[in-house]
Amino acid sequence: MDAKKLEKITIALDAMGGDHAPDEIVKGALLSLKENDFNIILVGQEEKINNLLSIQKYDEQRVSVAKATQRIEQDEHPAIAVKRKKDSSINICSKLVKDGLAGGMISAGSTGAVMTSAILNIGRIKGVKRPALAAFIPTIRDPVLLIDIGANVDCKPNYLLQFAIMGKILYENLLPEIKPKIGLLSIGEERTKGNHLVQESHNLISKSIKNFVGNVESHQILSGKTNVIVCDGFVGNTVIKSMEGTAEMLFHQLKDMFLHNTVSKIGAYLLKSALKNLKKKFDYREYGGLQLLGINGICIKAHGRSKSKAIKSSVKVAIDTINSKTTTRIGSEISKYLE
Repeated sequence: MDAKKLEKITIALDAMGGDHAPDEIVKGALLSLKENDFNIILVGQEEKINNLLSIQKYDEQRVSVAKATQRIEQDEHPAIAVKRKKDSSINICSKLVKDGLAGGMISAGSTGAVMTSAILNIGRIKGVKRPALAAFIPTIRDPVLLIDIGANVDCKPNYLLQFAIMGKILYENLLPEIKPKIGLLSIGEERTKGNHLVQESHNLISKSIKNFVGNVESHQILSGKTNVIVCDGFVGNTVIKSMEGTAEMLFHQLKDMFLHNTVSKIGAYLLKSALKNLKKKFDYREYGGLQLLGINGICIKAHGRSKSKAIKSSVKVAIDTINSKTTTRIGSEISKYLE
């Protein structure tokens, strides 16, 4: 789907997805309108959405509502729910992208349902074997893009090569000032380390991609040694959730430590600005969710706990990705590789 068919960038937003839908989703959509020039389609239960809109001030010319009578819950089987609930908010969003009425979609709903709906309705880019989920992770240097983080549990070497190609393109498009280095996640830096998948993938990627630096160990992810790190979805999902849990634990421990006594409270006050900046750097709300790469359109999976700030960030990422022509470039690069 070519976003240039639209007079203005239009985003389809699943207003019923996530823990805080639809209130925070609608609020985030209206916040994003103040900072970006685009139109938005809020998809979901019309009465609830219109009631929320009625108490807000916004440009009515830039907001429309698409009716969806069904909602896919987190505990439902993704593939079954997507096929049974044809009129779910997730399905309506992906169909709007498919039909060229939206340049991209965003949902904080079930990850599996979002992926399934996007693949079935929007379709894959020609030549892409498996779409993959990508996430930006803050580091002590430049952010790292980790791909795949859960879309493909069982992979083949050529899947990981395509993940590397797609991740490299996304990184170059969104951070054009950086020439990304590509790494393969393994249990050792030597090319002979890792399981059969990693060793075969190393051989394939090293022959096909410039700036491939070889294997990267998990303790090096946050070092900034590489910009794009490739792995299968099982490993990637474990890594991203471990990092999220570790960050939450550390900030909780810091809070308890600084509130322990009067002296520590004074120290916390003096460090307030630095701690606030540190927390912001590792806040998922600042990074705009996950990108599903390899489908013929833009699909952003926002965090299930997303509130208005996270939704606003997701909208910004969707707009930037559309403007950068990421989908078109991925199609072109995959075609060259196949040739």
